This record gives sequence, C-alpha cells and structure tokens, in this order.
Amino acid sequence: ALNLLTPSWFSWRSWFVLHLMGFGMLITPGLRRLPARALPILGALILLATPAMQTLTHTPLDLSNSRMAGVLYESARRTLYVPYAPLKIALTQGQFPIFGWLSFFLFGLASGRALSEGRQGFVLRLGVIVLVCGVAAAIVGELVGFPAKSYGHLATRMHIPFFPASPALLAMLAGGVLVAIALVMRERAQPRLHESHPMVTLGRASLTLLLLHVYLFRELTRPIDWWRAFEAGPALAILGTFTLVAFVLAWLWQRVDYRFGAEWLLRKLAP
Repeated sequence: ALNLLTPSWFSWRSWFVLHLMGFGMLITPGLRRLPARALPILGALILLATPAMQTLTHTPLDLSNSRMAGVLYESARRTLYVPYAPLKIALTQGQFPIFGWLSFFLFGLASGRALSEGRQGFVLRLGVIVLVCGVAAAIVGELVGFPAKSYGHLATRMHIPFFPASPALLAMLAGGVLVAIALVMRERAQPRLHESHPMVTLGRASLTLLLLHVYLFRELTRPIDWWRAFEAGPALAILGTFTLVAFVLAWLWQRVDYRFGAEWLLRKLAP
C-alpha cells in the first residue's frame, strides 16, 4: 500500500523501515508464542547470519539509492534490474532489510515483554551485552583487518553511509538504544510521567508522525521544488518547527485518545 501511495520514490522493489516494521508486525503472532529468551537469541542469530546472506545474494559492499531500488544499470534508453530484485532487496539489499535489521524488532519485542512484567533489569542487561558485543566485534575487525568480502570483514566493518550495515554496527546501535530505554524506564530514576507530558504524547503519536513525515518531506516537497533545496541552517529550522508543531498537536490529540491515528488503528486491528 505504501508503494502505491508514494509513487515518486517508493517502487514495488523498495524495502524501507516501514516495510521492515510491517513485516515484523505480520510475524509477531508467531513470535509471541516463543519463550521470552528465544527472542533475543533469534535476534542474535539474525545478526550472525547477515554476512552469509549478503554473500549468498551478492550484496555489494556499498549500496546506492538506485541499487537499493534494484537498479543494476540505468541509461537514457534502458534500465536493467537486478535478477530477483524484490526478494534480494527485502532480505539484504534494501535500506532496512530483514538481515540484519529484524534483530532490532526482536530485541524490542523481548524488551517490551520484559517491561510489561516489570523486569527493567533484563532490558539493561540485554542492552549492555549487545552493545559490548558490537563494540568488541568492531575493535576486532579494526585490529585484524579481514580480507574484503570475507565473513569477518562483512561482520565487523564500520562505514558511513552504513548501507549495507554490518552486524557490529547494528549491535552497537541496538545495544545503545536498549540501554537508553532501560535507563529511562527505571522507576527510581524519575517519577511516572503524566499522560499529557510532551514526551508521552509525542511517543504515543510516533508511528503516525513516522508515516506523516514520508509525505511531508519526501512527497509534498517535490512539486514545489523544496526537496534538497535548503542549506543546513534553514533545514534545521524547518525540522525544529515541525517538531514543535508535532508536540503541540500530539498534546491536543491525546484528549481524544489519538483517535484515527496509526496507533489507534493498530489497536483496533490487533487488540
């Protein structure tokens, strides 16, 4: 549905973060049947399998936007696409492919279950373990200097832009996020935030804002020639203004329980 509604930059071959989230939601009924400890183990296995999957699908060491849309060669007369492009993009060659970005979803699902049971310590321990493993892998990669395209190189390399992301980088990012969540959720760190607190209201509307920003910043800016048209200063001012407006609108919206938003719709579809 996203691909059909945003034709100027999505295509039937694309696989962005919203596709990844949707895939995770689709398989969640099955994941919920797994034991609590199986989820982080499955997330770790996804990370470990990522270099092998990248090799199997012949994923380049650096992916451009056109390559992540499945374009192998493009000229004025013809466009040549990667064989089995949709499958390869979903698995390893998209912006946020299943291997290994699904590990984020699995770690998050395990952490959500732990938080609902009052086990904040589990989230902190998991975050520290994942973070330390990521940092250690990156250090080993720098010290050893694995041959290009080897498993060790694909697993540990650190590069910006991060497409395709290595397991070491993914573990560092995921671990850092989990540690931050654990620290924020500690009951003794701060009193419970009120439902109308800006951080709460913005968080409750986060999925709606994520969907909305696609159309505002990637679609509506193109017809009026605002896409990539501003320097850093004006661009930051626009983003800051949007954030402030989002705070205000989310605060007003919570009075009607965020009715008709993306989160509201998910609750109706999957109570």
